Amino acid sequence: MVAGPGVPEDRDSALKLVEFMSIMLFFAVDQQLFGMVCDYSKKLVVSAKADPAVVSLFCCENKNILWAMKRLKTFSDEVAISLMDFVRTLLLVQVRNKCFVEDCMMIDFSCGLTGSTAKMMLCLDLLLVFTLPDLFIQISPNAVKTIFFQLFSLYRDKNLSVMSLVCMRRLMKRDPWLAALDTTHIFLETQCSLKVDENSCLEFIHCLYAWMKIFNRHSFGGKTLIEVQTDVIQSYVRRAVIALENKVNFCKIMWIIPKRSC
Repeated sequence: MVAGPGVPEDRDSALKLVEFMSIMLFFAVDQQLFGMVCDYSKKLVVSAKADPAVVSLFCCENKNILWAMKRLKTFSDEVAISLMDFVRTLLLVQVRNKCFVEDCMMIDFSCGLTGSTAKMMLCLDLLLVFTLPDLFIQISPNAVKTIFFQLFSLYRDKNLSVMSLVCMRRLMKRDPWLAALDTTHIFLETQCSLKVDENSCLEFIHCLYAWMKIFNRHSFGGKTLIEVQTDVIQSYVRRAVIALENKVNFCKIMWIIPKRSC
């Protein structure tokens, strides 16, 4: 690991290394060694990204990956970045090869959303990957709301505001019930009443648009008592520094909202 070994050109040798690395994820107790294992595992996955067997071999020891992810909050930011970068790469290779893994693992990813800006950016990027369907690692349903609320706080960081909004939008599309939460309603309308942040206003508009479209498509069983304050939202749209075409497209849905019981 210290010498930075290369990747064997022979497929059988490479796959044997993949199998060995999947076991090392459990036994590498030292943080520095564990980070090296993650970095080399990513290198192996990238080199064999067209081979579905790579995902299968790592997943046959999926408890080792789950064990590693559960230790995420105990790692230094540098080691955590190595782990998340490897997991993200492995998941994307799974999607690329359309690999179905029977044993799905559920994780609580909320503990990962802390640390340096570099770590947080990767966390948010990985969170976006987690919104894809049929992954062998998925966010525990019990953790979804906690993670969603954490995004409200991360939005206040200018370095993370755009990615936080992208994650909010993707999570609401995947789990529409998030849009019906009172906290979501209050957060979005409060931001509409504040000064427009030119850095993230376009993505905020996209987030608002997705939120309102969800209300048009879902009745939520008549359980939500939210009444969308269209005047507050319209005020934000008028002040937003975006193209006129985007404002017009957004306003089309605004005409529908008041006609429904939200």
